[in-house]
Amino acid sequence: MKHIAYLESKTNDLENRGRRKNLQLFGLREGAEGGQPLLEFIQDKLPHWLQLDAGRIFTLERAHRTLAVQSLTRIEPFSSDS
Repeated sequence: MKHIAYLESKTNDLENRGRRKNLQLFGLREGAEGGQPLLEFIQDKLPHWLQLDAGRIFTLERAHRTLAVQSLTRIEPFSSDS
């Protein structure tokens, strides 16, 4: 049992360390990047959004969108003419 508890603790620690440098952006509309790849768009805009110095160097390894539940208010109601 001690070995299992140790492994669970180690797994939690590794998962948490992997999340430390993650950044979540909220409110970025689908398609905001236009035809530009999402990673390049984020690299271009992030310094402005975070008000970083122009010379500040940072590295992004990847960028991806997560699935979001669509708002029911965005769904078109049925037309009575149908």
